[in-house]
Amino acid sequence: MRMLLMGCADVALGLEPRLSELLRQPEFAGLQRLPLPFMRSNTYLAFNKALYAEQREHLDRVWMAIERIRHSPEWPELARTIYPGRLHTPGVAGDRQEP
Repeated sequence: MRMLLMGCADVALGLEPRLSELLRQPEFAGLQRLPLPFMRSNTYLAFNKALYAEQREHLDRVWMAIERIRHSPEWPELARTIYPGRLHTPGVAGDRQEP
C-alpha cells in the first residue's frame, strides 16, 4: 500500500480484513479499492473419520441442511453471489463423500 502511495507500484492486491483496516487509516485515505473482489474461492467442508464416527447423526444433519439450502428457491440467487459469473447448482448428495 505504501508503494502505491510512493508511486513505486501501480496495483496492490490484499486480503480482507487487513485491506479494510489499512484503507481506514488516514495514510491510505487517497487510495481506492475496486468495487468487486479480485476473486472468490470455493469453501469446502470436511470432517475427519474419528469425528464422523463419533458425531455421525449430527454431521448428517449438517449435510442435509446444506442440501436443503442448495435445493431451495433462493439458491440460484445466492449462488450468483457466491459464484459470480456462473450459476452453480450441483446436488449436495452427489458432492458428498463419506469419510
